[in-house]
Amino acid sequence: MLELIGIIRDQVTAWGIAPEWAHFLVHLLAIAFIALMAFIAHSLARGPVLKAIFAVIRRTNTSWDDALIEKRVLHRLAHLVPGLVIYRIAPVLLSDSSRLTSLAHMGSTIYLLLVGALVMDALLSVLLSIYRRTETSREISIKSLVQFIKVILYFVVGLFALSVL
Repeated sequence: MLELIGIIRDQVTAWGIAPEWAHFLVHLLAIAFIALMAFIAHSLARGPVLKAIFAVIRRTNTSWDDALIEKRVLHRLAHLVPGLVIYRIAPVLLSDSSRLTSLAHMGSTIYLLLVGALVMDALLSVLLSIYRRTETSREISIKSLVQFIKVILYFVVGLFALSVL
């Protein structure tokens, strides 16, 4: 991949563009390519993959998997895909710029932490929804416990996000 970036940089320089501007242009093209790949991956995850999973879930007789659809857990889970694409591709394409590589790594890590927290939040809501359908829920409410766990979850994710900075 680095050879390809070098070839593109050499070609841009051969067009008569100054080496500093060629370096900038190659980084800009790499960032655009990373964004395009993340967009395509997100579109695939939210489109055909999610529709296929929904089709399988709708065919089952269990009700707990319907709660995953109601609380949009899978939609939130699909948001992890572009973050993972950026996390994996950016260091390869931007390896000659430590500043851009660390920025992409830091940004994608924080994004993945936040989306992971949203997924966990939705999963806790699903668990609460499933629990409310039981007879025990009429006697013992766990809503305040779930809310407390969510607060702790966001606090811990916030600490992790700050530690990445």
